[in-house]
Amino acid sequence: MPYRAPVSDFQFLMDHVVGFDQIAATDHFADATPDMTQAILSEGARMCEE
Repeated sequence: MPYRAPVSDFQFLMDHVVGFDQIAATDHFADATPDMTQAILSEGARMCEE
């Protein structure tokens, strides 16, 4: 059975548990848009799955 990274679980944690929207609102993480974080999670998952 191949490994499938739980991207949706990680996204849920970032959105609802960690409060990443508040972190992304800071100057240090201003480039961490929802599209950017989704792309990073997806590519990380792809690397782990391969």
